[in-house]
Amino acid sequence: MIRLTKIRLVLFLLVIGALFGDWTVTSEIDRATIGIEDNLTLTIVTSGDKLDEFHRPALPENDDWVVVGSNRSSSTNFQLIGSKMSRTTTITYQLSLAPKRKGTLTVPKIAIEANNETKYTESFEVKVVDGSVYGGRPSGQPHGRQPEPAEPSSSEIKDKVFLAVHADKTEAFVGEQITVTMTLFTQYELGGVSYAKDPVFNGFWATELFRAKRLSYQRRTIGGKIYSAVVLGKWAIFGLSPGEKTIESMELDVSVLTRRDFFGFFSGGGQKVRVKGRPIKIDVKPLPAGAPSGFDGLVGDFSITNEIKPENPKTNEAMSYIVSISGTGNVQNLGRPELEFPAGFEEYDIQESGSIGKDGGTISGTKRFEYVLVPRSEGEFEMPEARIVYFDLGSKTYKSKSAGPIGVVVERGNEEQTGGMQVISRGEVLRVGEDIRYIAPDCAKLDTGRMSIGGGKLPLIVLPIELIVILAAVLIRRRRDRLTTDVGYARYTRALRKAMKEIRAASGLIADREKFIASVQEAVLHYLADRLGLPREGIIFVEIRDRLAERRVDDEILDRIENLLEQLNFLRFAPGEKEQVSRDLLEEAKELITKVDRSFK
Repeated sequence: MIRLTKIRLVLFLLVIGALFGDWTVTSEIDRATIGIEDNLTLTIVTSGDKLDEFHRPALPENDDWVVVGSNRSSSTNFQLIGSKMSRTTTITYQLSLAPKRKGTLTVPKIAIEANNETKYTESFEVKVVDGSVYGGRPSGQPHGRQPEPAEPSSSEIKDKVFLAVHADKTEAFVGEQITVTMTLFTQYELGGVSYAKDPVFNGFWATELFRAKRLSYQRRTIGGKIYSAVVLGKWAIFGLSPGEKTIESMELDVSVLTRRDFFGFFSGGGQKVRVKGRPIKIDVKPLPAGAPSGFDGLVGDFSITNEIKPENPKTNEAMSYIVSISGTGNVQNLGRPELEFPAGFEEYDIQESGSIGKDGGTISGTKRFEYVLVPRSEGEFEMPEARIVYFDLGSKTYKSKSAGPIGVVVERGNEEQTGGMQVISRGEVLRVGEDIRYIAPDCAKLDTGRMSIGGGKLPLIVLPIELIVILAAVLIRRRRDRLTTDVGYARYTRALRKAMKEIRAASGLIADREKFIASVQEAVLHYLADRLGLPREGIIFVEIRDRLAERRVDDEILDRIENLLEQLNFLRFAPGEKEQVSRDLLEEAKELITKVDRSFK
């Protein structure tokens, strides 16, 4: 009887564990020593396969710390192993804590409640010293955040949660870099921050320097009031034309948590507020008059070099004249130098390449122009100098730089022009360094006897048809060979057709719920893995989501895919679900696969 009771107890615990799922809590602080003017970041990570009835962490009453800001994020990972789908939810909560005094302070344990169970974070010892280890605000300013009512009004929120737009210059020349920074300030604890609308830079060429992916608050003082501040983004902008321009701020959706928002952490509760900064004006000044010839709007500091390859070119063989321009400024305005080459050099397509850097918040870049030439005459020649003209911001004057002319000796090549016919044509020019082969048939020796049928010439239309047939056969053979030898290419190419075949097969398994769910899950996840070149086994949806986001798949589609996988997982445990529910999920899977596939076209 005792043994039977133990068995029942074990079975009961197993059932309870399966029902509620296991979960863990970890915690850490960003540093062990801070200044009295600094904030400490406490990160709490809760993870498990089921996190029902999750309660927002709250710092216990204490004499050492006050919460001046918070940030919450969550993610759900789906993993398919064989035909089994598992789900892991991770909730990360960051508390920004301000010390009330100096000395060795203790961050107390925080109770975390979920699934009718309570677990605790670690406690930490933190040394608080004078001043700021970051170089923060002047000493003597008040600490902590101002007390707020449990249910603040909209006007009160606007005074204590706002977005500031700052430009490092309020006036600049056309083409001069201006750095714009947007910072969120808050005296409330925020349950969530999301981007609602990007800033608008009408009349500017703009590029993003930084965009916050996680919120890291710092203490800032404005008008004697303490705020938690986080930089959300930085942009480098360049005025395109003179005049007064307006920069429109980004817009945010924030959730302001109050003392009554006890369950706000899991549900995204709190008072929803749309935050937008005030627009700022920039005076874009025209460049000084008297620009020299050749100036095309380049502003900054630049250098130029040139070279030829090979150094000893030969007649009727391709060579390159290469110009490289680099520097800091509005590199997007770097244009191709206009050059006049000596007579006897035939010009072909110009190859352009380049890169843009953002190191230190300053835009810099390089552009390379490769002029492909074919010399037709031997002898000594002088290749032209390459020149750029730009406006120098340091001296506020126009400057010209050049890479001097290059002397070159063209030697006689192995092939020469014959009977007025060019040995090399535009379509036959290859890149320098590659072997160039071409055929110059002797038309007088061509045997035309084989080109006749019944004494007449073969219709000319037959030759193009034969060439098309041969080319098609070669392309088909190459594709078949690649499908056979390149597994990744084969998976990518056949992904959609195979997924639709699996969807059709799943429609016949609706009566068998387990097989139906496994088939649809595999159809969706295997399709995404094949298209993205990821391994099928152990595939995690969060990785798929990141890859699809890089391909600019709409967030709505990504959310629908995640929701579909969740519903399929829940369907396994839902008693008595109707057949129509399964058919609806099947149609949703088919539609989502089709929509995602369009992004790969």
